[in-house]
Amino acid sequence: MNNAPSLRDLQLWLKWIITDPRGLTEALNNPAPNITKCKDRYTRPTPSYMRYIVGDSAATSIERLDVYAEGYFSRILEGMSESFHRTKKVVGDDAFTKLVAEYLKVYPSKFTSIDEVGYRFASFIAEVDDADLAEWVSDLAHFEWSWIESFYAGEITVTDDWREDLSTNPKVRLQVHPSARLIHSQWSIGNLIEALDSDVGIDSVEVSKRAETGIIIYRFQNEVHWEALEMSIFRLVQDLKNGTPLSDVLAQSECVDPQAISQNFSHWVERGILCGILDLKEKR
Repeated sequence: MNNAPSLRDLQLWLKWIITDPRGLTEALNNPAPNITKCKDRYTRPTPSYMRYIVGDSAATSIERLDVYAEGYFSRILEGMSESFHRTKKVVGDDAFTKLVAEYLKVYPSKFTSIDEVGYRFASFIAEVDDADLAEWVSDLAHFEWSWIESFYAGEITVTDDWREDLSTNPKVRLQVHPSARLIHSQWSIGNLIEALDSDVGIDSVEVSKRAETGIIIYRFQNEVHWEALEMSIFRLVQDLKNGTPLSDVLAQSECVDPQAISQNFSHWVERGILCGILDLKEKR
């Protein structure tokens, strides 16, 4: 009788043994640990298929599997290091590696693209109880993830000569470009980001609380950019992004300097942050 495992069962077992957060040896020694949090990550899903892993004089079966287990984590760590390079620079290599390892215990990779693995990293950092981790690190990670989202965001089709149509065609409405991401922080992370992206030593930068910060991240000509905004202007573009009609936004911004609004609108239009599209609801 052929007792060989099915392909599905073998794949499930390999997935478990390669991705178990404890490491290969401990997973093999304790395939059903007495834990409650993320239990499926630690529990062997099928009978052991270790006997089907062949070793030789060059490497034992465990050593061969360990190559895949180490490679799994190393590749994700490499991708996360690229996605969150500013965060890594701030917290240090060892602390960042530990953060990623703990993060993967809760949010394992379930994506075909490694670029998507860090989708909950910023919120995870915000929940970490670590006295050595500055409170603003999660906001910095949020900035970096928003940068990635902006780069991969979709496009929209704008109407021809929409600037002229905006004032004459009721079917044309102003919309914030899908790549735009808005970040509201209680920390002065703008100065920190500038320092991290330049040759200025970050030790000389003070990140202060109660320095309310508004940041917009957007894609322009296939490159991602960011700008700090006055909070009154930040809230204005936030309303537009949330779908508030332009007329209502302007009516609610009576306390904002009209010249500042005009300058920002001109800038946003020039950079493609604001554009005009046909309102399909109106069209019907």
